[in-house]
Amino acid sequence: MKVLHESVESIEAVFPRSKEWITYQGRLQVLDSGSAPVRLELSFVPPHPFFCNMPEHHSIQGKSVTEVYVKLTKFLRRSGFEFGH
Repeated sequence: MKVLHESVESIEAVFPRSKEWITYQGRLQVLDSGSAPVRLELSFVPPHPFFCNMPEHHSIQGKSVTEVYVKLTKFLRRSGFEFGH
């Protein structure tokens, strides 16, 4: 598989009640083939929030960039965080 596009993403999300922020550093790749040609590899940027333990690394795959970011939003919401505020 050949990489068509690659970028570094800074993903920030907020926990609305406490206004606490978290940050993930992400590497977004778009490949030329495969059933899920878009990948987002996330690495947590410390410090960890006081009230929950977010995973150090997380990987998301999808058929499009939009699908990957929808999955990212769902991943963050499971822990109570809102993306893009």
